[in-house]
Amino acid sequence: MLKILCSTGEAFETPEILRFGGFFFGVRTPEVKELEYSDGVLFDPSNVLFGQENSLMESFRSLGIKTVVTKEAFIFHYKSVTVKKSGYEVGKLSAKNSNLKYYHTGSNSADGDGHHDFTKSDGALGEAMTTVVAIASNGVDDLLLMSERLWREKGCVIRYLSDSRDLYDVAGVDILLVFLPSYQLTKVRQAKPTLEKIAVATDEVEKWMSSDSIGYYDVILTTEEFSQGFLDRQPFTVNCIKRCPAGEFLSTRSVPVKTLAGGSRYSTLVDVISHHGSFPGGRRRACFNNEKRHQLCVIARAYSGQDITSFLSLARQESSNMEVRIFVLNTDADSEQNGVRFTDRIKALAASSNEETGRCNVHLLEPPFQSEPSTYGYDLTDWALEALIDSAGCTHFLTTNADNYYIPGFLAATEENINKGKELIAFDFLTHHPRDGTNVINVKLERKFIDLGSFVTSAEVIRKSGATFLPNGLATEELFARDWFFVDKVQKYLKENQRQEQISLIHKVLYSHQ
Repeated sequence: MLKILCSTGEAFETPEILRFGGFFFGVRTPEVKELEYSDGVLFDPSNVLFGQENSLMESFRSLGIKTVVTKEAFIFHYKSVTVKKSGYEVGKLSAKNSNLKYYHTGSNSADGDGHHDFTKSDGALGEAMTTVVAIASNGVDDLLLMSERLWREKGCVIRYLSDSRDLYDVAGVDILLVFLPSYQLTKVRQAKPTLEKIAVATDEVEKWMSSDSIGYYDVILTTEEFSQGFLDRQPFTVNCIKRCPAGEFLSTRSVPVKTLAGGSRYSTLVDVISHHGSFPGGRRRACFNNEKRHQLCVIARAYSGQDITSFLSLARQESSNMEVRIFVLNTDADSEQNGVRFTDRIKALAASSNEETGRCNVHLLEPPFQSEPSTYGYDLTDWALEALIDSAGCTHFLTTNADNYYIPGFLAATEENINKGKELIAFDFLTHHPRDGTNVINVKLERKFIDLGSFVTSAEVIRKSGATFLPNGLATEELFARDWFFVDKVQKYLKENQRQEQISLIHKVLYSHQ
């Protein structure tokens, strides 16, 4: 295997059968020059549509060029519909925004050169964006509690990695606060390129000084007694993130050291947090209750003209350690009714709800593309799910329709199961589509006995199972059963990993279709 060293984790060798969909790979020169048909022509000019990716990768192998696959990149491929609908000419497609993750060209206008400027997903999230601080620790002390309080005061969401089965999975984390000298930074996975890494080396200092990971942190917090020792050891030896000069594999790196001395411990923490907790990506201070460990994010799919007032009663529900946060998603064209646009009406309802509850836990998401009608809004649903997992500090998700009504005991019943470690929680419901002569559906993990809105899933399991509503994009079939296929993907993942005990079925009606 070709060793790839990077801050986000492992490299993966390609499978024996190479199947690449689209030009989603990078190569190095001068090796690639050996594959050209003529100067500057890399692909077979007699076949411009199909099979070129596979042909190229097979050529790499024939030349002995090693290849790797990384799962750290994300590409949203819109199944050629972008080209069909936009009227672009082949060869004149470009995106000026290098941070693009999701886009749809239907609503983007071209400049005089035929170039298009796409909208970043970050701006579409607005107040949903939250700074997430992950803490790696095997115990609780005064310094940890002080740190947690300061981060919360800045409006951040706290995640304890010890609560997770995987200490090195830092997906969606913006700041990593490590109290463990044994923690190996080179093992972290799913890390953002902007991840801030802070070592709190106040105990077991000798282990910290001999740690192979110490050189990878962005700042070291330690006591006055040991600060000079960390300075004397620098620069630290680290693996090269990029190719080192002269083909070497090691480099050196210096790390700032901050001293937590006596009565100044608090002020030093404030200084470090002020510098490193500066809300990446222009994020706003969280205005919901970030003291609660469980953050249930609700994606509520709405369509123009729909009455969502009954659904929004969910925002008023309270539980001891779980905050409900609602994100309304208009999956339809933004039509007018009595001179008021539907999205403006949603914003007014959200503002009224937030004023009533005293916290801003209802939002309207404004995605950077319009839904393809044939998907019944599932393309936007997948966008919202991915974007919120990445940037909103959600621990659990409920995906539902905004015409559903959740009974007052819904949140408490869900939290009770989450506190027991359940990661897929499904419950009975009432439907306005009678099945077998009844409107009451006793939930089962079977087709026709599950419904969008009748299950809550942990963000971790959604990510690790790879569950999406449109796994094949616009080519996805059986669109009326996408809720079942989503749940089936999650339950298969849990069972394959011997975690079926984390599935809970609540045989109590917790919501109804309106």
